[in-house]
Amino acid sequence: MTSRRTFLAQAAAVAATFPTANAFPLNLPLGFQSFDLNTAFKDDFPGALNKVAGLGYQWIDYVWMGGNPGTSPVLAAMSGKDVRKAFDAAKLACPNCHYSWKSLHDDYDKTIAIAHELGNKTLVCQSMNANTKTADGWKWHADGLAELSLKTKKDGILTGYHNHPTEFKEVDGKLPFEILAAGTDKNLVKFQLDLGSVAVAGHDPLKVMQQHKGQIFSIHAKEVKDGQIALALGEGTLDWKTLFAEAKKQNLMNYAVETGAKADIVWDKLKTSIDYLREMKA
Repeated sequence: MTSRRTFLAQAAAVAATFPTANAFPLNLPLGFQSFDLNTAFKDDFPGALNKVAGLGYQWIDYVWMGGNPGTSPVLAAMSGKDVRKAFDAAKLACPNCHYSWKSLHDDYDKTIAIAHELGNKTLVCQSMNANTKTADGWKWHADGLAELSLKTKKDGILTGYHNHPTEFKEVDGKLPFEILAAGTDKNLVKFQLDLGSVAVAGHDPLKVMQQHKGQIFSIHAKEVKDGQIALALGEGTLDWKTLFAEAKKQNLMNYAVETGAKADIVWDKLKTSIDYLREMKA
């Protein structure tokens, strides 16, 4: 079992990657979700990395694109070492990366090698869409995450899971998120809580954080208004002052901005979001 001491040591290892991290509201490394910049990455991967780092973001919450036909052939063919070189050149760390369920369960050795090449301290295992329709399917996910976490622990990486609105919509009278939380060891499987997605699904992200204190390793700051996203922080209706006050009480490793905005406005949303966070500290 991973003790609280071990988890805090992992968190310290992440923080050590950012010796000059700007605190902003949480005194934690601030990242961005790479999905926001998928279009920009297709056009100019190094250029987009340098541009977002220039805004002040310190780490990339990367979604592994290797072999993905939906991205550029150059990016899809890049090895973990090549991607890490691009991150290093832009002075962006990558303490966390999202990998598919299949790659982590059917091709574990190759995937964990990539995680080490990227410098991951944590990883997020994505869900298997075919098994998200029933409570039994979510129990299957919990069992798979529990099994995976034992393997990643031996390899020095914490297993994580990132929610979308789906995990907060009942199936068979149960919330998938609660099935996952109850069906895994809270010391071995922790959550990257997407606060905006919780709100979009009709739940209170503050209450979810409070109810699952100790099970959350990171949060996504995503703005919401009238059930819609694609906004900069401060443009919606979430009470970030209160949410960040609660986040300070949690043993988080980091946090990341995610806008969900389209390519024509995403740069503006990322800049406005980080400016908003700077002002919150002031």
